[in-house]
Amino acid sequence: MVHLLTVTGLPRAGTIVPHREVSRPTFDARPLGSLAGSGAGWNNPLPSFQKGPIAVAALLVSALDSIVIHLGYEFLITEVTDGVSTGSPAPGEMLHRQQPMISVGQNGVNITSDSPQGSVIHVRYELWDGAPEGLATWTQMWEGELCLGSGTIGLVQHFAEEWDEYLQFDTGVKDASWSARVQTRKLTNTEESDFPADVVCVKLYRMQLWSPTVKTR
Repeated sequence: MVHLLTVTGLPRAGTIVPHREVSRPTFDARPLGSLAGSGAGWNNPLPSFQKGPIAVAALLVSALDSIVIHLGYEFLITEVTDGVSTGSPAPGEMLHRQQPMISVGQNGVNITSDSPQGSVIHVRYELWDGAPEGLATWTQMWEGELCLGSGTIGLVQHFAEEWDEYLQFDTGVKDASWSARVQTRKLTNTEESDFPADVVCVKLYRMQLWSPTVKTR
């Protein structure tokens, strides 16, 4: 069983960070055809496509968490439900690898880390009101779609038995497919040229989510 913590009131690195004075975004679950071109669905609807300045996506909510891989070099960012991993990839599940360092399931991703074993890996979750711009200093690992029936996602050990507690990032929207992107960056020693670059090595990841499509029942 995976033990996870909700973002609300979490005292450690998993503290939720609101970026607007808004409540959790809610989505209008009307059939998609009735929403086409309306910009409906969010508490703060996106501007309609008209002539004029291009709208820049805004960050709604972010949260930080971290993981130390206890066995092997892989970890999961996948759907969780009531504190239990319920997504694909699941712990121990082997997926076809689309890219050298990442494989993707319906509900999450399996990431292979090149950090030294025992290193702390930092993950930032971001919820946007539209497609965020790419970061020039970060490497994009994957972009596609993730289905989150529970509306929550979190870190999971791939091969080791769980005994750590991880944040449970709540999107506020259940039964939805999200546009998603995973980016990474490695920070090394750039200040002390007398020492090797890898004397300090920190691996960072971003999981960005935006534009949910709610399933109609």
